Amino acid sequence: MYTTSYSPQQQQQQQHRLLTRIPEHPHLHQLQLLPSAPPPPPAYHESTEKSLSSTTTITTTTVPQYNDGSRRFKGAEHFPSGIVREFHTSAKQFPLRLWILDNSGSMATTDGIIFKLNGTSNKRIPCSRWTELGSAVKWHAETSLELNVTTEFQLINSTGSCQQTGIVGGGESRTQSMQQVQALISSTPTKRTPLCSAIRRVVTRVQSIEPMLRASNQRVVVVIASDGVSTDGDVAQALAPLQQLPVWVVIRLCTNDQSVVDYWNNIDDDLELDIDVLDDLEQEAAEITKVNKWVTYGQPLHRLREWGTSNKALDHLDEYRLAPNEITQFLHLLLDLDTNVSTQDWHDWITMISTVQTSLDQEPLVWNPVTKKNCQWIKIKSLKNALKVKSNKANRGYKVSHCECTIA
Repeated sequence: MYTTSYSPQQQQQQQHRLLTRIPEHPHLHQLQLLPSAPPPPPAYHESTEKSLSSTTTITTTTVPQYNDGSRRFKGAEHFPSGIVREFHTSAKQFPLRLWILDNSGSMATTDGIIFKLNGTSNKRIPCSRWTELGSAVKWHAETSLELNVTTEFQLINSTGSCQQTGIVGGGESRTQSMQQVQALISSTPTKRTPLCSAIRRVVTRVQSIEPMLRASNQRVVVVIASDGVSTDGDVAQALAPLQQLPVWVVIRLCTNDQSVVDYWNNIDDDLELDIDVLDDLEQEAAEITKVNKWVTYGQPLHRLREWGTSNKALDHLDEYRLAPNEITQFLHLLLDLDTNVSTQDWHDWITMISTVQTSLDQEPLVWNPVTKKNCQWIKIKSLKNALKVKSNKANRGYKVSHCECTIA
């Protein structure tokens, strides 16, 4: 466990930064000046972090050069090329991410799950809701550092063990940033659920940089990670000002309680906001499989939605059976396909299905949260059924029934 001690004056300075600081990194200013072949950021070593004193003082250092994040998306959780591309696209569209972390007492409930995926001996580890959320927070903090994106994490309740906010990608060194994050997620859940107060602070934060965001045609991702309903007011009313601001909102639910799920879905229905309401990985995968059996909803897709993306291919994945044109948009997102597909000629469908299969064969298998097995991202047989592609012996290929779609 890493902890950092702060004086009252330092804590006050950190809170002031949360409300007034404008992040300084290449995505928010003059995107065209990004270097074409940047050097990698300074190496980060776990051993270095462990050797630091628990009373390390946070100091401001130079932001590392923009990195392509290639190290982040390889290894045990290998990310398909299309998802990697979308992470980069989103990083440019949304140069700032604001996380509201529900650390109320109910987050200590032990019905959470962490997946340890290494390609072969994948493990499903029961844990508390807070530990599950902490795992996601750490992953996104490290990803923000790899992509040089500013992300601010805010606890809704103060604790005696650490400051209430943590910032990565905002000027501190890599080690210092991760110390802040580790201190947050190592704290103990406590008290009630004052979400409205936290949301109002985020509204103020976004308002402070609204002119700059609009000038560069960019937005902020706001992530609300919670397992309950607000105890300090009407959440819909607190969120209402965001309707006039350039934001994308992600609701990361930390419970499967249907009343809580309905609570947030109703808020989504009531507001004119871009909102993506997410369950945990297993529940989300189960919902998607019911309506779109051809896709394997693996953890990289879930991480992308937590990260925040406005890609329309993900809009209705868990709501209904996607139409053929929506399916091809999703395939483009997942596998980075660039093939033009027209349903006017059945030969194009042969090419598309063949291209998809070739791309899948080049990707490692992904852990399926529903079947608990490794499999390919796309089930070709189910894909053909969804596209209404049937065997045509006369043409020795496929024919298509009633669909129009393209991959742009």
